[in-house]
Amino acid sequence: MHDLLRGDALLGDRPPGADDNEATRKLKRKWVGEQLAVLEARNLVVRRERPGRRPLLTVLRDNGSGEALDDPDGTRGNEYVTILGGVLAKGTIREWGAPEICAYLAAMIAERQHDVSGVTSVEVV
Repeated sequence: MHDLLRGDALLGDRPPGADDNEATRKLKRKWVGEQLAVLEARNLVVRRERPGRRPLLTVLRDNGSGEALDDPDGTRGNEYVTILGGVLAKGTIREWGAPEICAYLAAMIAERQHDVSGVTSVEVV
């Protein structure tokens, strides 16, 4: 998780996770734990410890209410938008501002609408 979120720039020429020694893995786990603690403090995730196993993480609603995640149900305006993993893994999205992110999301919505219903245009508000 550390390597995906922090990106290659901090790892030099090595691919993420390549040949990490125990000390490096320990520091990465500590960093991930600190980030999870921030999300827990904001009521965005719940971490349940499981002795001898990794903790069980439950993602909560993004408004900080502590309520269960409110998955989109597919109704108009309450749908998922696909974001390709490569955009995140390569760190491309970190270089984008609001206009680029909006254009990318609009393109993903348009592509989904075209695939599902043959619609060829999408209104962006």
